[in-house]
Amino acid sequence: GRRHQSHYFIKMVKFFQAIVFCVVIISCREAKADDTAQKWSPRNKYWRHLLKEQSGLDDGNGEHFDDMQSCVRTALSESNDVVLQEKTAVPTIVDTLTDSQNRTVLVEIGNAITPSQVESVKRLAECTRLYFPESRFDHRDFELSGGGNDCTFMNILLQIFSPEVYENVVNIAKLAYEKAGWGEQLRLRPPHMCGLRTSEYLNYKEFKRLGGHADTGSLFTVLFALSDPKLYQGGE
Repeated sequence: GRRHQSHYFIKMVKFFQAIVFCVVIISCREAKADDTAQKWSPRNKYWRHLLKEQSGLDDGNGEHFDDMQSCVRTALSESNDVVLQEKTAVPTIVDTLTDSQNRTVLVEIGNAITPSQVESVKRLAECTRLYFPESRFDHRDFELSGGGNDCTFMNILLQIFSPEVYENVVNIAKLAYEKAGWGEQLRLRPPHMCGLRTSEYLNYKEFKRLGGHADTGSLFTVLFALSDPKLYQGGE
């Protein structure tokens, strides 16, 4: 779809149609003290104290830190799908895509997320919808493009309750950044110097396409496909 000119992409694997995936958008913009978007998109320094103080997860109806922590732990302990022994496969560059000026705008990486991390993201999304059903969930219908998705907003929650996934996001983004040469070629800041503008759990069960749109205000978009590629079609 149509994208902002200064926005560059990191694609992990195939996606779309009857699939769920996690998208993490990385931004290097400075968040101001009065920035209303800071609630959902702080730079890293703005959420670290939340974990230390075990606070800051209030949707207006009470504090949910303990609730979320208990929910995530219980969901993972009860799941029969959690992989205890990860495969030794390491993230591998699969393909790259260049634009008309021969600049790399997309990097596809295989083995970008482990099975247990996938399970962690899915359970975190379930708990998020349980305790934040209105403030962190949106049935998004992009009417002009005929597409859409069901979106669970997990920023801050991802960093606090699934820190291993957050670290993986940064490492995968760094791998793509180095492969594409975005530092030398485009003078972009490296991912580890940036913060997460948003992290979203997306489900396309009710939609057959995403539709064109722009992720404005972002530097990198990282997509992790959470569904088995054998179980859906499209997204090449």
